[in-house]
Amino acid sequence: MADEQPQTLMPQDGSVLKAKLAGVFIVLLSLVMGYFFIVQPVQEARRTGHMEYYVKGVVMPPLFLYAGVAVLCFDMRNGQVRVVDASGRRKYTRKGWLFLAGAVVVMCGSLALWVAYLHSMGFTSGLWT
Repeated sequence: MADEQPQTLMPQDGSVLKAKLAGVFIVLLSLVMGYFFIVQPVQEARRTGHMEYYVKGVVMPPLFLYAGVAVLCFDMRNGQVRVVDASGRRKYTRKGWLFLAGAVVVMCGSLALWVAYLHSMGFTSGLWT
């Protein structure tokens, strides 16, 4: 029983076209979110000298862009990311762990770049309010 192949979480007859369309939708959504949560606050700060932003709004657009590109470029369907092992537990595959590690790097990197950009604009106090 230990040598059984893991079962996939999703059905095997998924469509490649659906996955690619989902990737395109996620990329477009990230671009719209990036405009409203990153570009507009920067434009407002340049005009008024006051910036109002949300940390989640800074992190989510790059994360969605990363996820959308990953769906477009790699096979992220049909149980390629998570599987059910012989004991019935859900586990991430190597591809799933790499995807999650990349997501953490993207989130940390986007925050670091945001803080560096705000420092370069002269906003040095109250960055997390």
